[in-house]
Amino acid sequence: MKAGRNDPCPCGSGKKHKRCCMISADAGETKLHQNLAAYAAPLVDGLPPDAGERLVDGALKTAAVCWKLALVGSDAERDAAIAVIVQHAAGSDEERQNRERMIRSMIARHREMFPEMHGP
Repeated sequence: MKAGRNDPCPCGSGKKHKRCCMISADAGETKLHQNLAAYAAPLVDGLPPDAGERLVDGALKTAAVCWKLALVGSDAERDAAIAVIVQHAAGSDEERQNRERMIRSMIARHREMFPEMHGP
C-alpha cells in the first residue's frame, strides 16, 4: 500500500510522508531509496565486480533487514531477533559469527547515518 501525502513516512522517521520521502521533483527518486542505497553501500561495494543480480539483490535485502532491526525499540528484542537470524543462517560457526558482526555493524551504521530515527 502506498503512503499518502499526510500519512506517516514509511521510512520510520515519524514525519509526514510529504515532508520526508515523497518523490523529489528534481531527482525523481524518493529520499528513502537514496538513504537505503547509501546505507547498503558497504554490502554492495563488498561484492565481487562480476557479481550477478542475485548477489546484489541479496545484499540489498540484507541491508533492508538490518535497517528494520536498527529500528526495533528495545535492545532485548533486537538481540533476540539477531539470535534467530544467526541461528538459522547456513554455514559454520565462524560464518554465523561473521554474520552477527555484520548485522551489528550495519545497525551501528544506521544509528550514525540516521540519528534522528533513534532516541537519545
